[in-house]
This record gives sequence, structure tokens and C-alpha cells, in this order.
Amino acid sequence: MLDHRPTTSSKLAGRCAAMAFALTTSFVLAPSCTSDDTTPAPGDSGGMCPAGGGPMGTEADHCMGMTPQDVGACVTEPADGGDLDAGPPEPLPGPHKGSANSDDDCKYHVSFTNDCVQKGGTGTTFKVTLTSLTKNMAAVPGANAYIEAFLGNRPADGTTGPAVENPPGVYTIGPVIFPVSGDWTVRFHFFGDCSDVPEDSPHGHAAFLITVP
Repeated sequence: MLDHRPTTSSKLAGRCAAMAFALTTSFVLAPSCTSDDTTPAPGDSGGMCPAGGGPMGTEADHCMGMTPQDVGACVTEPADGGDLDAGPPEPLPGPHKGSANSDDDCKYHVSFTNDCVQKGGTGTTFKVTLTSLTKNMAAVPGANAYIEAFLGNRPADGTTGPAVENPPGVYTIGPVIFPVSGDWTVRFHFFGDCSDVPEDSPHGHAAFLITVP
């Protein structure tokens, strides 16, 4: 006569199947966490990133169709020797829309990414990539990049430089803290130790519009 009582191994298998079913059911039935449970509210305390911040729109490259400017040696003194008759320097061009364009003198191509843009908080970190317009878009190392950020006469707070370069030609700057909402000008400078007077100076700069909600 056959013995239909479950063996020890079949009992264990049954228990395991029951436990697996219970665990699966608990995952399915358990309520999911909401943002109210895990994420602080947006605002000056550095919580959730608000919508509507960062570079806005797109814009054609302003150097398109132009001959790129060759880059010469770095000099630390103005080419005019500081002649007072030379007059004040010309104002720099205004900011571009978007997150990529050539620098003001058509020497380099400048592109960037950024993390959360908000008023106050923990600040915004920018990662800027600099490539040459005259050397087949090769990376440009050693530029000692920094940021000049302002809204009217008000400068940004936080860390605007010097950048950390890694890999060559890629510069991480920040966190930059925007103390008020508005459309900020963020200007990236490269080779800032070189005089900006000679046309072929390595010094370059490019400004972008950053909206702070």
C-alpha cells in the first residue's frame, strides 16, 4: 500500500512556496512612498529642484561662416602697454541662449551641463567642455576656467572658481549659489591669467543666460 503522507523534503518545499507567496503579496500590496515622505519641499533650504530653471531656448552658433581666430602665446601685459589713450575696454557681448556656442572671439567651442538651478539652496555645479575651433575640435586643457555670474549689479555667491579639470578640457565649477530669482548671466572665462587685449590671446569667454526660478 502506498504511503501518501508528505515527506520532509516536500514539507520544506511547501513552506518555501508559502513564504515566497507571502513576500510577493506584501510587495504588491504595500503602499508606495510619496514625495511627501522622502523629499523636502522646494525652496531656499536646498530641497527638490523646482521646474523652469537653467539654460533656456536654443541659438545658432554666432561664429558660423566665420574664420576661427588662431590662438597665440599668452602675455600677461596689455599689448598697448597700458596706454591711457586707448580708452576703456569694449563691453563684452551679452549672453547666449542654450547651453552651447562659440566663445566671443571665435577661438573655442564652449558647451556645458548643470545640475539643479534654484534660488539659494546648495547651489549649482557646472561642467564645461572646451574644444578648439582651429584644431579639429580637440580638447583644450589647462584653461583654469572660472565663472563670472551676475544679475544686474548683484554677483552670485558660492564657488565660482577655480575649476577642477578632469578629464583634460572638461572643467567642473561650483557650487554657484544664486541668491535671487531672475535671468542671470553666467560667463565662463578661460586662461584668465592671459591679457585679453591681443586678438590671438588664449584668454576666452562665453556668456549664457541661466533662468533661476
